[in-house]
Amino acid sequence: MEYRKEEDELRLAALREAAQAGIADIEAGRSRVFESGAELQEYLSVLAAEVLESGARSAD
Repeated sequence: MEYRKEEDELRLAALREAAQAGIADIEAGRSRVFESGAELQEYLSVLAAEVLESGARSAD
């Protein structure tokens, strides 16, 4: 039981840290606004393709 409590506390701390990083990015203007779910999906598809391509180049 004690292990689970410690694990939950670590997860909560990580979540708070990630939320603070996101808030800081938004406040600094480092964010994007998507007009639709389709636009977001297209952005993520292009980004994923770029990451996979750069990984393939690194393996060469």
